[in-house]
Amino acid sequence: MIRLILKQTHPNVTLHGAGDAVMGLALCGAIRPDVLIIDILLPGIDGATLVNSIRSQHLFEGMQLLVVTGLNEADREPYTHALSGVPIIEKQHLTRDLPKLLTQILKNSNVRRHKDQVPRV
Repeated sequence: MIRLILKQTHPNVTLHGAGDAVMGLALCGAIRPDVLIIDILLPGIDGATLVNSIRSQHLFEGMQLLVVTGLNEADREPYTHALSGVPIIEKQHLTRDLPKLLTQILKNSNVRRHKDQVPRV
């Protein structure tokens, strides 16, 4: 679904996917994307643990995080601390919220990248 939304609304954005958090973390280290879209319920390591891992690594400084989840607010309660400050989109609102939020995140990312002169893949 995310791939379809991005193809329609952000055709210049390249989307890379990983099957689980460990693969995602490895791919993230290899390509260092501007934005990392994370699901909370991932096989193996959950998304909140992945967020904590990314935040603790200097390599990922400046990377924008975005959580997409099927969990409602009450079900996300155990992850609240780890996801503090990370934009969250519930999957039922994906088509409505993802394009606008991604546009905003990419705009902010481009401003930082240009200002800092740090190339991002």
